[in-house]
Order: sequence, then C-alpha cells, then structure tokens
Amino acid sequence: MKKILFILSLLFLFSGQAAVKANGGFPGEDCGSSGKLDCDLRCMPVADIVNALNNGRCDYTAPVNLDCGAYNFDWGKCGSNMSIWYGPRDGWWYDSAHPGTGVSVESFYGTLAVGFFMYYDDSHKPVWLSATCSEDNSTSSRYSGDLFYWTGWPLGSPYSSPVPHKVGNISISFLSDSSDLTYTITQPGKWLDSGKIDHVGQAVKVHLAKFLPSIVSSNDKGSKMPINGWWWNPGLEGMGIFFEHYGDTGFMAWYHYGPDGLPRWYTCDGKISSDQKVSGKTHAVFTCNMREWTGGSSIGSANYSAPAPILIGTATFTFLRVAHLLPTATLVSPVGTYNLERFILSRNK
Repeated sequence: MKKILFILSLLFLFSGQAAVKANGGFPGEDCGSSGKLDCDLRCMPVADIVNALNNGRCDYTAPVNLDCGAYNFDWGKCGSNMSIWYGPRDGWWYDSAHPGTGVSVESFYGTLAVGFFMYYDDSHKPVWLSATCSEDNSTSSRYSGDLFYWTGWPLGSPYSSPVPHKVGNISISFLSDSSDLTYTITQPGKWLDSGKIDHVGQAVKVHLAKFLPSIVSSNDKGSKMPINGWWWNPGLEGMGIFFEHYGDTGFMAWYHYGPDGLPRWYTCDGKISSDQKVSGKTHAVFTCNMREWTGGSSIGSANYSAPAPILIGTATFTFLRVAHLLPTATLVSPVGTYNLERFILSRNK
C-alpha cells in the first residue's frame, strides 16, 4: 500500500524511449542479428515471447526463464537493467486553450500514472494532483482511478513523509492522436482552505493534445537513451520529476512542496545534447531555464486566466548510462542538487 501511495505521489518514474523492434513492439535492447532481446544483461529468443500488441500495450504470456519474479516478465522486479518502451500514450499532454497547465502520463501493463498541474482559481497559486489509473478492460482505451492531493515537506527543508488526500476521481480516454481527460473534485476538504477550485462536485472534461510535437519540429538530434518518464530520489519519496524530450528539445516538471507544505511545481525547458560515450559510459546533458508559474486557473476553469513565469535560474540535468543499465541522473538547480534514478512502475496484474 505504501508503494502504491507513493506512486500516486508522482514518484512513479519508469519508462523510456527504449529500442523497439520495428515489426514486433518488443521493449528491450536489440541484441543484433541473433534475433534476441536483452533483459538483466542476458538474451532470450524472441520465439519464447508471445506478443499481444493491443492499443499500444504489450503483454508477455509465454513462459520465459528470466528469474524476474513470479510473473515471468514483471519489470518491477527485473529492476534497473531493463530498458522500457515509451508508448504513444506516454508523455506531456496539454490544452492549447489553457497554456500553463499540463498533464504527464506514463503507462505500463494496464496501469496509467498521471500527474497534472494547474492553479487555485481564487489565489492563482500553483497546485498539482495525481492518480494511478487502471484500464476499464483489457481492450480499453479508457483508464480511470482516484485523484489525490498531497501535502509534504518544503523543498530544501528536512524530509518528512508526505500525506495523501483523496479528493475525487479521474478518467482519460485516448483517441488516435488526442485524449480526453475528465476529473471531478468530490471531497475538497482541508486542502481547499488556502484556495478555490472551480466546479467542485461537477465533472470537468478537457480535450488534450501531445505537447512537444505541437510546439517544436522533430529532428534526429538529442539523446537516444531511455530517459523519458519519471525520475525520483528514493530517499525523498513524495517528490518527482517528469522529463520528456522530442528531438533536441526537452521539457520537465518538478513536483514538490512550497514553504507552506502545499504542492508546488517548477518547469524547465531547453536543449538536450546528443549522446557522448567516454570509457564505456554514455552521457547526455539537458540545460534548461527553470521557472515557477503563478496567476493561472485550473485546467477546466470556465474563466481561465493565463499564468506568468518567474525565472528561477539555469539548471542542468546530466544523464549517465553504463552498458544496458537504465540511466541515472544528477540535477543541479538553483534550489539544490539531487541525484536521481528511474522509477519502475510494476505491471498491473
């Protein structure tokens, strides 16, 4: 239960832009002409895997001898040696009519990790909510789950465990190149003492598009490492970063807590370098302008006001990968330095 709660807390960092066999949709490192895939630094025959690619989702049903746990291919137990497929539903989504708000999505085996940021409608302070959603059925393009708000330790202060507050529910339906998010705040409770969200008790529906492909042109530059997705520091449960790059353009949001212990987020946008390999280690550097945003409205507000950015300073996100291991990262920011690793979201079975 504790791990599930922290997944909801936006610590669920798992995913990546892994190598995918063009004709099979198999996540994992391609071992070349041997026709095998690599897990835990070993190779196995593709013939041992039954691939049921359904709506961007891969299931593995044939027995495979990987010692990865009771579920044959449980990536939550395979651990950090796995490269993970970054699917078409994963990434940043936004409503162009409501700039300054956003939704981060990552999926795996019928589980969807969702975080979205917006603002109080009266004080216009930033706030983020999160959810872990499940498929409505095995062939569904719709996911639903409970919606949570969190309170925690102010960034830079001594760590204390964050506290979840269930405040409503959420669902996301995926179309071919867009999605519809519907959320309802049903239990505002104490978390609204410092601010107001419109439409409490009413379902709010927002139509979303992929963010980075909408604003930048793709190119072949940038890192080829599996670095898109959730990042965290295991010693700081309750705080997480969602990162995505499209070509050499990167964007991330840092979900944490302000001086009042209420949820707060920063964004960081900039360029990511191509991979550089030195002594068997692969590096990529993301240099970005870190900003805090205030003055906006909730993502579903009828009377939306656009937020204004406050530049905090320049940050550097350095990714490091050794062999087939998942990358690690170091974030050097104007508000502290943090060592980060990928968070592996276990399959939902």
